[in-house]
Amino acid sequence: MAGELQGKTGASLGEALRGYVPFTPVHLGEKLSKAQAGENLAQLLEAIPERLKIVVAFLEQEQLDPRSALAHNDPRPFLAALWEWACRRCKTAPQPWRGVSSWRASRRDGDAIVLSLLCDIGVLLAQIIRGFRPEYYWAWVDGREEQNMSYFRQPLLKIDAPRPECEPSYNVFDLIDLAVGNCTQNTDFPLALNNEIADVVSACVLGGYEWTWNGFTVAPPMQSWESFLSGRAAGTP
Repeated sequence: MAGELQGKTGASLGEALRGYVPFTPVHLGEKLSKAQAGENLAQLLEAIPERLKIVVAFLEQEQLDPRSALAHNDPRPFLAALWEWACRRCKTAPQPWRGVSSWRASRRDGDAIVLSLLCDIGVLLAQIIRGFRPEYYWAWVDGREEQNMSYFRQPLLKIDAPRPECEPSYNVFDLIDLAVGNCTQNTDFPLALNNEIADVVSACVLGGYEWTWNGFTVAPPMQSWESFLSGRAAGTP
């Protein structure tokens, strides 16, 4: 069992993360003011290029290759490998934020450094989506119907689109929380069988959520990756 929990370097994930550069938001927690939400988003946007360099370098040390997906190639091999890695490796890192009201209250350093890694992975996933679908953009939301959501006034991906009259004219995807929640919790059988990270990324790129924006009551078949990628290669939308 011990051998299964170690990477190819022979170190646990906690050990491998020694020296990983943390990313601590200016403002911690879930209950942020509008000004604090704006400052956190501005901080993240400025940091994205450097955070991508850091997380890509680390994942390459872990025998993962996100560069192809970031270069607008089929991301499925990377997403599958990332999920297998998370199920195997994340349980070998300390998770001292367990039992607190929100992981967002953590500084994401020290014993909680894995949170900086997972937040960076969330940013990486968002940038993969944006590479295929530039109409997604980083934002924060604070609509009345979203006040009790964990992503309220947190950095997330947003896409503007027509929705039913009773709903906001946009949809949002919290890729950072997706990475943290799935990589630290869905690591035991049978939860590990469901690669929600790949499901969400694929649906964002292929339009899996967009049927609800166009008045359909039943979802039409989602476009396949093969069709989407061949269309891009042929220069068709």
